[in-house]
Amino acid sequence: MSLRGDWLLHKAKRDHLKSSVAASFARPSRQGDELAPDKFPDSSRVSVQQLTNSRLVTLVPKTETDRHVVLFHGGAYRVRGFDSHRDWMVYLADQLQLKVTYIDFPLSPEFTVETTVPETLVAYDQLVAQFPTDRFAFFGRFGGRRIGAGHFAATP
Repeated sequence: MSLRGDWLLHKAKRDHLKSSVAASFARPSRQGDELAPDKFPDSSRVSVQQLTNSRLVTLVPKTETDRHVVLFHGGAYRVRGFDSHRDWMVYLADQLQLKVTYIDFPLSPEFTVETTVPETLVAYDQLVAQFPTDRFAFFGRFGGRRIGAGHFAATP
């Protein structure tokens, strides 16, 4: 594809994401689940671990690795994951051969930062217990970036 074609495709995806985010903020729905295992291209590589108020969704690559990315989504602590978050996970696992875990942390207005941050610390501890030999890196966007930075500061 040409550079112009790539840009138009990127712009169309970005515009779709922006409209999805705007609709989610206007009417935050917890009905859809874009990170359900059956929505991934290969659901056999996806595991879900339910926690008290959150869950871990892990996608493993086709080849064994100890490199593991923990993904903290954005959405101003109000919006669940989108199909684009699932696309990131698939890209990181398939193209970069990384394990990827999405922490689906508690959202507002039902929960506050006093619940969300400790819950994500518990989620990370569970993840380390499940994958004790993995080398972890944190990746976050917007609000999730702040939680990821807090984990980096709290992790020895």
